[in-house]
Amino acid sequence: MSVVLQKLISWDEVVTRRCYFALQHRSLIAILQKISWLGDGPIWLALIVGFPIAQGKPGFYVSLSMLLAALINVFCFKPIKNHIKRQRPFVRFDDMAAKTKAGGQYSFPSSHTTHAFSFLMSLLVFQSSLVVLMGAFVLVIALSRVILGVHYLGDSLVGGVLGVGSGSSGVLVGMVVL
Repeated sequence: MSVVLQKLISWDEVVTRRCYFALQHRSLIAILQKISWLGDGPIWLALIVGFPIAQGKPGFYVSLSMLLAALINVFCFKPIKNHIKRQRPFVRFDDMAAKTKAGGQYSFPSSHTTHAFSFLMSLLVFQSSLVVLMGAFVLVIALSRVILGVHYLGDSLVGGVLGVGSGSSGVLVGMVVL
């Protein structure tokens, strides 16, 4: 492993632990657990089903691009997780505990964050009036995974980058298909 990569991993672990330990307030954890749960599917499912019902054909475009992005995500982050095999923070460090359900054995990249950012890209293109509200929600999802002890900050950062890419791809494929 290169010296640069070792330094990045070390920095990531230090920052993650600082975030985790600095923000362990019972009420904050309870709120972040609910937001993380919503980001695990319920909010996205509600939007995917709700847009076509509320808006007809324009809403269908949003939902299609979100579904395409989700499909791209699954084919991208699962192989990465299985190849990298990065232990989750609560597994790596004895003094940390998972404050929510971890979505699988490995942490890199964050699938919650990947999906959230990819769906945000669909909203950016098709529902720009929701971008500020949902953008804030997406950032909280990404940070919640760190504070709840199931991801490193780097997992969420890379998940965000992957999500922007897959979300953009989902939008483009959706536009070509339609």
